[in-house]
Amino acid sequence: MKTIPALFIILVVFVFSSCEGPQGEAGPQGASGATGAQGPIGQTGPPGAQGSPGQAGLAGKITFYSTGWVKVNNQHWIEDYEPSILSSAISVFGSDVDNLSQADLNGGIILVYDTWYEDKSLINALPYDYVFEDNHVWFSYGASKTDKSQINVYATFTKNIDPKKFFADDQWVRVIIIPASAGGRMKGVDLKDYHAVKEYLGLKD
Repeated sequence: MKTIPALFIILVVFVFSSCEGPQGEAGPQGASGATGAQGPIGQTGPPGAQGSPGQAGLAGKITFYSTGWVKVNNQHWIEDYEPSILSSAISVFGSDVDNLSQADLNGGIILVYDTWYEDKSLINALPYDYVFEDNHVWFSYGASKTDKSQINVYATFTKNIDPKKFFADDQWVRVIIIPASAGGRMKGVDLKDYHAVKEYLGLKD
C-alpha cells in the first residue's frame, strides 16, 4: 500500500513538467527605463574640404577733402629760402584745408602730391628726393592747426643753392585729407601712386 502514493506523485510531476501549452500574445510594452549616463566623446573626425572663396566686397564711399591743383607762387620759395639751414618752405591753406581737424592730425591720412608739369604727366607723392646738378634735394611736408589749418611743404638741400635758379620752373601742389574715421578703408590702396588714389576716390584733375 505504501507504493501507490509514491507512484502518483511521480506521475503528476511528469505530466506538469513535460506538457507545454501554445505561446500567448505579447503583453503591452513596459514603461521606458531611466536614461543612462552619457558615454565618452568620440574622436574628432577629419576636417571638411575648404569652401570656395567669397566675392570681394565693394569699397564704400568715404568722406574726404581735397584741394584742386594749386599753382605755387615761386616767389614764396625764393623769399623763404634760408642759406643757414639750406631750406625753404611754402604753405597751403584755405579751401578744403580749412576742414583739417585735430583728430585728422592725430589719426587721419594727409596726402600731398606735386608736379612740375602742367599736363600732370609726372606726379610725385611727398616726401621724395632727387638729385639736382650736384645737390641732393628732399621735399617733405607737415600739417599744423594753430591760428589756422595749413599744410607746409619743405625743400631741403645738402648744399647751398641759388633759389632763383632752382625755383624757376612752375610747380603745382594738391592736398587730400582723409579723416581718421575713414582712413581704414584706404588699406590696399598704394598711397604713393596718385593715379590709384585718384581712381579710388573718384577725383578729377
